[in-house]
Amino acid sequence: MADTKTKQEIRDKAVEQAKKDITWAEERLGRIRANGEIALRIEYVVNRKKRTVVSLIYGIDGEVISRGIAKCSVLDCFNEYLGKAVALSKALVGDGNTYNVPDVYQNVPNPQGFRVGDIVKGSTGIEYEIIEGDQKNDYTSPLEIVIRNSERFKVVDDTTRYKDTNNIRFKYVFRPAHVDAFEYCPRCGSEIIEVYPGDFVGHTTCMNEECEGLSFEIWREE
Repeated sequence: MADTKTKQEIRDKAVEQAKKDITWAEERLGRIRANGEIALRIEYVVNRKKRTVVSLIYGIDGEVISRGIAKCSVLDCFNEYLGKAVALSKALVGDGNTYNVPDVYQNVPNPQGFRVGDIVKGSTGIEYEIIEGDQKNDYTSPLEIVIRNSERFKVVDDTTRYKDTNNIRFKYVFRPAHVDAFEYCPRCGSEIIEVYPGDFVGHTTCMNEECEGLSFEIWREE
């Protein structure tokens, strides 16, 4: 259990650092340099299908003075923030900087569990977005279905987990038979310690002490 939590925490911290590095560079435009020239603007080109992120740094004359590219391995889970940070570190060359990527972005573990917003790849090779409630189209899959068939799915993009979700209310509905299939918390990704299946409302407790757990309604057919 401890190893699973540690892997998720390592990934969480890496993404958190990536977001800080991206902000750090944006706040210092006009003072930082790339290839010996003052950087005034940074743009990113994100291509999730090709699993790449390109960082373009512009100088005083409006021309690109440096660029960096991050390529995500097919064995790894794509994350936009990690890609931006890696591409940025490669673009910020010159003045003593090199193409060295910070250690925090090396060998980042893949995410644990499934959450709403994740992009998963099924056993047939088709990608789906995990959603709440009923299936909306051929490229979405309800969280309940993914959890019940977890061995058939792999998370290939977890970017949505790290977007600002303040004031978003999580609501889930599961059938009683599927509650026992929970292994990881859909809210934080940590391993679940206990699942309380009430008559109408259930609740989970996970290994993340900062997580409030997951409350859900239980759908009982008459």
